[in-house]
Amino acid sequence: MALEIFARGFVSASLQVIFDQLASSEIWNVIGRQKASDELLLDLGMKLLVVDAVLDHAEVKQFTHEGVKKWLVKVKNAVYDAEDLLDEISTEALRCKMEAADSHSHTGPTNLLNGFSTWFKAFLSDQQSMVSRVKDIIHRLEVLAQPIDFLGLKGGGKKLPQRLHWTSLVDESDVVGRVEIKEDMIKRLLSDNSTSRKKKIDKVWICVSEEFSLLRITKSILQTIGSDTQGENLDMLQQNLRKSLVDQKFLLVLDDVWEKSTSEGEGLRVSLRTAWERLRIPFLAAAEGSQFVVTTRNQNVAKIMRADHIHPLEGLSEVHSWSLFEKLAFEEGESGPYPQLESIGRKIVAKCQGLPLAVKSLGSLLYSNTDAREWEKILESEIWNLKDDEILPSLILSYQDLPLHLKRCFTYCSIFPKDHEFDKGHLILLWMAEELVQFPKSNDRMVEMIRGGCLEIPCHIGGLRNLEKLNNFIVGQRDGFGIDELGELSNIGGRLEISELQNVGCAKDALGAKMEDKKHLNELILAWNNQDTPDDVVIQSGVLNNLQPHLNLKQLAIDDYSGEAFPNWLGVLPNLVTLELRGCKCSSLPPLGQLPSLKHLSISRMKGIERVGRGLCFHEDVASFSFRSLQTLRFDNMDNWEEWSYCGCKFLCLHELFLIDCHKLKENLPKELPSLRNLELCDVGSCLRLQPKFQTSVN
Repeated sequence: MALEIFARGFVSASLQVIFDQLASSEIWNVIGRQKASDELLLDLGMKLLVVDAVLDHAEVKQFTHEGVKKWLVKVKNAVYDAEDLLDEISTEALRCKMEAADSHSHTGPTNLLNGFSTWFKAFLSDQQSMVSRVKDIIHRLEVLAQPIDFLGLKGGGKKLPQRLHWTSLVDESDVVGRVEIKEDMIKRLLSDNSTSRKKKIDKVWICVSEEFSLLRITKSILQTIGSDTQGENLDMLQQNLRKSLVDQKFLLVLDDVWEKSTSEGEGLRVSLRTAWERLRIPFLAAAEGSQFVVTTRNQNVAKIMRADHIHPLEGLSEVHSWSLFEKLAFEEGESGPYPQLESIGRKIVAKCQGLPLAVKSLGSLLYSNTDAREWEKILESEIWNLKDDEILPSLILSYQDLPLHLKRCFTYCSIFPKDHEFDKGHLILLWMAEELVQFPKSNDRMVEMIRGGCLEIPCHIGGLRNLEKLNNFIVGQRDGFGIDELGELSNIGGRLEISELQNVGCAKDALGAKMEDKKHLNELILAWNNQDTPDDVVIQSGVLNNLQPHLNLKQLAIDDYSGEAFPNWLGVLPNLVTLELRGCKCSSLPPLGQLPSLKHLSISRMKGIERVGRGLCFHEDVASFSFRSLQTLRFDNMDNWEEWSYCGCKFLCLHELFLIDCHKLKENLPKELPSLRNLELCDVGSCLRLQPKFQTSVN
């Protein structure tokens, strides 16, 4: 039900995507190969325009007309099917383009045409041909267009009405609750000690609503105090306002202020802070003791406007909530004649949790409706589960403020379970995969690979040369899945894991990945899986040597590497902060002591290591200060490690040292550990001796 309510945000955004796709040459080329006339796509576009013209009115009417609501659902399904069809065409056209380019470079134009023909025949082997599917959607849209007049839907750009603008006049008999806050505010407004207390007070009340328009508010204030409001020149209007306020005492109420950016003139957007600072300048000429009162749903507005005192409005009490609901839901404002409805109504009010807007909305919705079944529907509606502290009426008010493309992004989030914690980066990728986030046509981001759900890597991914995000590349043995596919992806950044590296058959192939060119990478994981394949020490040593990353790299992990030694480049990465060596089969560790930025080093599951000595700290020709930045050092599951010889190694900045499952280790710990804060030993050699100064800190 919640998805149905917000369906229009999806439908309108989908229609915009479809109109853009219909303007694409790829779509026309593919359909044309099925010998369909141009009129077919034009007809589809026209039928969609007919539906689009009345969507705004349908959005308004769906809340009061069940037929319109059902009609919108059917429109949504038809539009989604059209979008899916055009997505398929676009995706296959792109795939064909990539494969054609690859075929042209390898096999020549004849095989290129044959390859395209084979692809296209396969693509059209579904139960319905491309053209028949387009015709089916056109027919469905024609059927949906027939009841538009019967449903009373009007076109002409009728938009969802703005939120009701209020005035300062109220029926005091309708005011319920919050007596203490009202009395406190009155006391504060009357408590100034200025000498101008007896002056006439200009009282001005302005409903600001969604947009804080400086020009509109200034003119409204002038109009209220009886001054000239002619013209659109803001400077003249503010000068006039300043003259009218000189030595005058005022009370200005700005009601319903939002943080939304404001417009001043054609295309110009200014922040709320800027607009507020400009509005208050004329009031500096007013008499001492003048007051501003601002009401808002957003506490950040109060901070921006530098409020002296904030009155947070708590929810209404259960008694006051029922009093308000009773007045609105029953014709005579009395629930006595309807005991069954009163019982249901009190449960509905309890679910409103004291939110006045929710109480008023539902009370007005149920006014004069004596059908208990309708009341039960509201009580049992799943909408109550949309959010813990707000219900649908309040949610709609905020939802209406979003532009169409953001409405669709917002609605997409409803597919996740309650209390789901979003990862911003991953959510954006999902939006991109669903084409909810649109880029300018000139910005060729090549997000097509993400459209598969960020899980399946397409063949010949190297063709996506502008790709910026790739979490995992699995090296395959078939053509199009080799490690050289990474060669042209120089723009990928963030984190990259290259797995199944045992499938690289030749060390020279690893050079094709051009890892030294990938300056945007922050984290790199290089992983082998040698459980089911024979080790080739020479090849794998060459592979790792040829995967030298860019000097900007900050985090590196090497998993299950089967070479006999680590490459020299591992000791010369100036920006490397974190290094993990896991399950590697080398019998010695690389010289890491001269890495200037290394803070965290973890070595685990290296069964070939029996001795750790000077080689870890220095190159053969270097004997300077080692591990100048290292803060965390961890050895874990080192089954055969027996000796730790320091030979001048110093760990002057080391904060934490972990020795886990190193049961053969039998030498002393390092002596030079002046900064050590945490020492953890678990299943270490029985002969391991601690320096006296560490003994009291180890459990």
